[in-house]
Amino acid sequence: MYKVMLADDNKFALAHFVNMIKWEDFGFTLVSSAIDGIEAWEEFCKYSPDLVITDVQMPGLSGIELAGKIKEKRQDTVVIFLSSYDEFDYARSAIDLNVREYILKQELDRALLEKKLREIKEDMDKKKEKQNKVLTSHIRTLFQTEIEELDDVYFSEYEEKEYACLIFEQDHVPEFLSGKSGVYEKEADYKELIPRLKERTDGRMLLFRVSCFQWICLLSQVSSPEQTGRFIQKLLYEEYDLSFSVYFFGEKLSLWQCRQEYEKSKYIFEQRYFEGMKVFMFSDMYEKPERCRKMQKIKGEDLFSGEETDIAEKIDELFRPVLYSYDFEYFKELVTGILTAIENIVPGDKMKEIYNEEILYLCTVKRMIRWIKSKCKLAEEYISPKAVSDYYILQAAEDFIYKEYGNPFLSVEDVAKKAGVSVNWLNDLFKKEQKETAGKFLTKVRMEKTKELLENGESKMGEIASKTGYNSASYWAKVFKKTYGLSPQEYYEKMKRGK
Repeated sequence: MYKVMLADDNKFALAHFVNMIKWEDFGFTLVSSAIDGIEAWEEFCKYSPDLVITDVQMPGLSGIELAGKIKEKRQDTVVIFLSSYDEFDYARSAIDLNVREYILKQELDRALLEKKLREIKEDMDKKKEKQNKVLTSHIRTLFQTEIEELDDVYFSEYEEKEYACLIFEQDHVPEFLSGKSGVYEKEADYKELIPRLKERTDGRMLLFRVSCFQWICLLSQVSSPEQTGRFIQKLLYEEYDLSFSVYFFGEKLSLWQCRQEYEKSKYIFEQRYFEGMKVFMFSDMYEKPERCRKMQKIKGEDLFSGEETDIAEKIDELFRPVLYSYDFEYFKELVTGILTAIENIVPGDKMKEIYNEEILYLCTVKRMIRWIKSKCKLAEEYISPKAVSDYYILQAAEDFIYKEYGNPFLSVEDVAKKAGVSVNWLNDLFKKEQKETAGKFLTKVRMEKTKELLENGESKMGEIASKTGYNSASYWAKVFKKTYGLSPQEYYEKMKRGK
């Protein structure tokens, strides 16, 4: 609906004019009627109407003076002058005010007014559509380009206009789980939905898809952006059976500020998984979560040990820090680690029981944890003896390496003997699971431990070499430089400067 304001110092004429037609039937809503020029200007500043129909001669401020002030404040407002026969030439003299129509009061009737409104609305619609296409193109560029690559000067022409910024996101399975399972959510038909939503929403709204599952909504001159957002969210669910969550980034923001808020608050999209579905979240109520401690590798033997402790209790224990901290990155690592452990011991032809259409319902952290528990129980029933054997052989070898890496005489033969297999078999297992031989894995562990010691402030290079299983400090330094591009001493100095 376009907003219209009427102004006439004749109270009876004004009342007749107000009730002459049903304004809403022609795409307009009557926001105000003023009895003189001063009141008309005050009401214009309050409502910022799209169309002003005003008498030419009014006390306080004439129609021509009013039109001049309107042109200075908002050039795209359409002005129509109402005049008597003796005022007509005077009104027509104000040609520099971009007045749309000059209508004689004596000729004005319902049919003429309806005709003029249809013409004006058609022109407004065309102009609005053209402006929206240009603006939407600019906004897409703004939100789809990395912020470091953007030039805020490019968007300076839009800085005067203020928006409320909301993000609508279709509740969906997180990408890491879809990628792991190969089961993908179907995106809502935004090309059909967005035009329909625009038709149902009053006020000025820009709504468009910015990425898969995500729409950006910019509202201008809307009294309650939150209410509008909740209305759209409800409409999507009740009429289209679609679950969307909404993120409210603020009101009275320039386009550039909208982009900055979007960039710095992206973490909120992951926080949604902890809150539930169809939620309405205010970005200023959330802080970026602190990372949990570094996760230890999840071992299948810990999950499927056959001990009395129920597997659900083990899962609860693993996820307890996540539910406290809201650290979704840590949550992803946990889920990926557990699923990898399941994949390592469950035969390939049984994995379809793990990864199926159920995944499409995993749109919250709580649902995902319940699903993980059920799949771990299912995996216990499908465990392959050979898979378990290979998995535990590999685990035994890795554990032995982590325990004995400081022994300079440790060899791959020793590791194979400890694991109870031949060297060739052991290397085949490492190549399959770690994409490297057992010997390279041992070297990697020794280099990681060297790096940890240097980062912890140890400075005696010979002692570090000895602690990490090297009799020759020069060879140790050569291997380290090949791995990290710096000598141990250079790396130590770099860490020292950083502190």
